[in-house]
Amino acid sequence: MLIKERLARVLALFAVIYTSLVGLLLYHQVLHGPETARQAAALHSRRVPVEEIPRGDILDRNGLPLTGQNMVWAVYCLPRLVEDVWGTSLSLARMLDLRADWVEKRITRAKRQGTFFLLLKCPVTRAEKEELNKERPAGVFCAPLKRRYPTDGFCIHVLGQVALPAADPGRKDLR
Repeated sequence: MLIKERLARVLALFAVIYTSLVGLLLYHQVLHGPETARQAAALHSRRVPVEEIPRGDILDRNGLPLTGQNMVWAVYCLPRLVEDVWGTSLSLARMLDLRADWVEKRITRAKRQGTFFLLLKCPVTRAEKEELNKERPAGVFCAPLKRRYPTDGFCIHVLGQVALPAADPGRKDLR
């Protein structure tokens, strides 16, 4: 009898705990559910100010900056706006000294994947930029690009950039 009485007490204790947990869930979900949903929506849709925080220069042992703020020009493509992919690839290859099959493959892949923005070449020379602006192929344009790291490649992985900006997303600013 003693064992049955202990088991009954343990069972009653678990029943009380389970009932109180169910009651607590009902209280928060049924009675306070709309208020909780309103608070969650307010937190989700609030405006968070995003401000550009200036980065300091990385200096070498002599106090000379290894990084800086350089502006270069880059050629971008909006693949959805390119109707004649092969013709655009031929003209871009001629203007930018690229292979036409490589340009065509990148634009076709970007169209298939639904990529909105495609970087084709960075940096471009002033002559290439002027020729591109003169010819103006559909869906292709030049835009300035702020470059922080030097282009010579010396110890660039230590400074923070391990690949070209469009080579692979997620591999930039790895420290």
